[in-house]
Amino acid sequence: MPTTVFILCAQSRARAKAPVVFPLLGLTVLQPIPSLSEVEYPVVFDCREVGTNARAIESDGEFVVLKGSTARKGGTPSWQSYKGLREELVEDGKLQPAANPEYLEFVEDIPFRSPSAASSVVAAGARSGNTAWRVAGTGQTYGEWQEERLKAAGVETSTDG
Repeated sequence: MPTTVFILCAQSRARAKAPVVFPLLGLTVLQPIPSLSEVEYPVVFDCREVGTNARAIESDGEFVVLKGSTARKGGTPSWQSYKGLREELVEDGKLQPAANPEYLEFVEDIPFRSPSAASSVVAAGARSGNTAWRVAGTGQTYGEWQEERLKAAGVETSTDG
Protein backbone atom coordinates (compact mmCIF):
# COMPACT_ATOMS: atom_id res chain seq x y z
CA MET A 1 0.00 0.00 0.00
CA PRO A 2 1.52 3.36 -0.97
CA THR A 3 2.40 5.75 1.82
CA THR A 4 1.52 9.42 1.54
CA VAL A 5 4.32 11.71 2.67
CA PHE A 6 4.21 15.49 2.90
CA ILE A 7 7.60 17.12 2.33
CA LEU A 8 8.34 20.78 1.76
CA CYS A 9 11.33 21.26 -0.49
CA ALA A 10 13.27 24.49 -0.15
CA GLN A 11 14.73 24.36 -3.64
CA SER A 12 12.56 24.47 -6.73
CA ARG A 13 14.83 21.94 -8.44
CA ALA A 14 14.22 19.39 -5.70
CA ARG A 15 10.46 20.02 -5.89
CA ALA A 16 10.51 19.44 -9.63
CA LYS A 17 12.20 16.04 -9.24
CA ALA A 18 10.14 14.85 -6.24
CA PRO A 19 7.06 13.75 -8.23
CA VAL A 20 9.31 11.58 -10.39
CA VAL A 21 11.47 10.02 -7.66
CA PHE A 22 8.95 9.28 -4.90
CA PRO A 23 6.57 7.07 -6.93
CA LEU A 24 9.57 4.92 -7.81
CA LEU A 25 10.09 4.44 -4.08
CA GLY A 26 6.44 3.48 -3.60
CA LEU A 27 5.50 6.86 -2.11
CA THR A 28 2.76 9.14 -3.39
CA VAL A 29 3.93 12.72 -3.07
CA LEU A 30 2.65 15.78 -4.89
CA GLN A 31 0.54 13.60 -7.16
CA PRO A 32 -2.93 14.88 -8.02
CA ILE A 33 -5.86 12.71 -7.00
CA PRO A 34 -7.88 11.90 -10.13
CA SER A 35 -11.62 12.55 -10.29
CA LEU A 36 -13.92 9.61 -10.92
CA SER A 37 -14.14 10.69 -14.57
CA GLU A 38 -10.39 10.20 -15.03
CA VAL A 39 -10.13 6.77 -13.43
CA GLU A 40 -10.72 3.76 -15.62
CA TYR A 41 -13.33 1.35 -14.28
CA PRO A 42 -14.02 -2.05 -15.74
CA VAL A 43 -17.73 -1.34 -16.26
CA VAL A 44 -19.15 1.93 -17.57
CA PHE A 45 -22.88 2.31 -18.18
CA ASP A 46 -24.53 4.42 -20.89
CA CYS A 47 -27.99 5.98 -20.87
CA ARG A 48 -29.16 7.24 -24.24
CA GLU A 49 -32.78 7.79 -23.26
CA VAL A 50 -34.55 10.60 -25.15
CA GLY A 51 -31.37 11.63 -26.99
CA THR A 52 -29.21 12.04 -23.89
CA ASN A 53 -25.60 10.96 -23.68
CA ALA A 54 -24.96 9.99 -20.07
CA ARG A 55 -22.26 7.74 -18.63
CA ALA A 56 -22.07 6.29 -15.14
CA ILE A 57 -20.19 3.89 -12.90
CA GLU A 58 -20.82 2.16 -9.60
CA SER A 59 -18.56 3.41 -6.82
CA ASP A 60 -18.76 2.77 -3.08
CA GLY A 61 -22.36 1.56 -3.27
CA GLU A 62 -23.55 4.55 -5.28
CA PHE A 63 -24.42 4.99 -8.93
CA VAL A 64 -22.32 7.92 -10.16
CA VAL A 65 -23.23 9.89 -13.30
CA LEU A 66 -20.00 11.24 -14.74
CA LYS A 67 -19.08 14.82 -15.49
CA GLY A 68 -19.89 15.78 -19.08
CA SER A 69 -23.00 13.58 -19.26
CA THR A 70 -26.15 15.19 -20.60
CA ALA A 71 -29.73 15.24 -19.32
CA ARG A 72 -32.92 16.26 -21.09
CA LYS A 73 -33.84 19.85 -20.25
CA GLY A 74 -37.62 19.63 -20.42
CA GLY A 75 -39.41 16.97 -18.39
CA THR A 76 -42.59 15.07 -19.08
CA PRO A 77 -45.70 16.78 -17.64
CA SER A 78 -46.68 13.84 -15.37
CA TRP A 79 -43.17 13.24 -14.02
CA GLN A 80 -42.87 13.45 -10.24
CA SER A 81 -40.28 10.87 -9.06
CA TYR A 82 -36.88 12.46 -8.44
CA LYS A 83 -38.08 15.77 -9.90
CA GLY A 84 -37.16 17.59 -6.67
CA LEU A 85 -33.68 16.06 -6.74
CA ARG A 86 -33.20 17.23 -10.32
CA GLU A 87 -34.38 20.74 -9.49
CA GLU A 88 -31.90 20.79 -6.59
CA LEU A 89 -29.04 19.80 -8.93
CA VAL A 90 -30.00 22.65 -11.28
CA GLU A 91 -30.27 25.16 -8.41
CA ASP A 92 -26.87 24.05 -7.06
CA GLY A 93 -25.27 24.55 -10.49
CA LYS A 94 -24.39 20.86 -10.89
CA LEU A 95 -26.65 20.57 -13.94
CA GLN A 96 -26.11 23.50 -16.29
CA PRO A 97 -27.22 24.40 -19.83
CA ALA A 98 -25.37 22.35 -22.45
CA ALA A 99 -24.20 23.46 -25.90
CA ASN A 100 -27.42 21.98 -27.32
CA PRO A 101 -30.29 24.03 -25.77
CA GLU A 102 -32.46 20.89 -25.42
CA TYR A 103 -30.09 19.44 -22.80
CA LEU A 104 -28.36 20.12 -19.51
CA GLU A 105 -24.83 18.98 -18.68
CA PHE A 106 -23.45 17.48 -15.47
CA VAL A 107 -20.52 19.74 -14.51
CA GLU A 108 -19.18 17.27 -11.94
CA ASP A 109 -19.52 13.60 -11.04
CA ILE A 110 -22.87 13.17 -9.23
CA PRO A 111 -23.61 10.17 -7.00
CA PHE A 112 -27.16 8.78 -6.84
CA ARG A 113 -28.62 6.21 -4.48
CA SER A 114 -29.91 4.09 -7.35
CA PRO A 115 -29.68 3.64 -11.12
CA SER A 116 -33.39 4.53 -11.35
CA ALA A 117 -32.84 7.88 -9.62
CA ALA A 118 -29.99 8.61 -12.02
CA SER A 119 -31.92 7.60 -15.16
CA SER A 120 -35.01 9.57 -14.06
CA VAL A 121 -32.91 12.71 -13.58
CA VAL A 122 -31.16 12.15 -16.95
CA ALA A 123 -34.40 11.51 -18.87
CA ALA A 124 -36.46 14.10 -16.92
CA GLY A 125 -39.13 11.44 -16.56
CA ALA A 126 -39.84 8.22 -14.68
CA ARG A 127 -37.40 5.50 -15.75
CA SER A 128 -36.28 2.11 -14.51
CA GLY A 129 -32.53 2.13 -14.06
CA ASN A 130 -32.45 -1.63 -14.69
CA THR A 131 -33.43 -1.07 -18.33
CA ALA A 132 -32.39 2.54 -19.03
CA TRP A 133 -28.68 1.96 -18.30
CA ARG A 134 -26.66 -0.40 -20.49
CA VAL A 135 -23.13 -1.66 -20.25
CA ALA A 136 -21.14 0.58 -22.62
CA GLY A 137 -20.38 -1.08 -25.93
CA THR A 138 -22.94 -3.87 -25.39
CA GLY A 139 -26.70 -4.20 -25.39
CA GLN A 140 -26.68 -5.66 -21.88
CA THR A 141 -28.96 -3.80 -19.47
CA TYR A 142 -27.90 -2.87 -15.97
CA GLY A 143 -30.43 -5.40 -14.61
CA GLU A 144 -28.99 -8.21 -16.76
CA TRP A 145 -25.46 -7.25 -15.75
CA GLN A 146 -26.39 -7.31 -12.04
CA GLU A 147 -28.12 -10.68 -12.33
CA GLU A 148 -25.05 -12.08 -14.11
CA ARG A 149 -22.82 -10.83 -11.26
CA LEU A 150 -25.09 -12.40 -8.63
CA LYS A 151 -25.06 -15.76 -10.43
CA ALA A 152 -21.26 -15.60 -10.71
CA ALA A 153 -21.12 -15.02 -6.94
CA GLY A 154 -23.31 -18.10 -6.36
CA VAL A 155 -26.42 -16.16 -5.35
CA GLU A 156 -29.67 -17.67 -6.61
CA THR A 157 -31.89 -15.27 -8.51
CA SER A 158 -35.50 -15.73 -9.40
CA THR A 159 -37.50 -14.02 -12.11
CA ASP A 160 -40.75 -15.36 -10.64
CA GLY A 161 -42.97 -12.75 -8.94
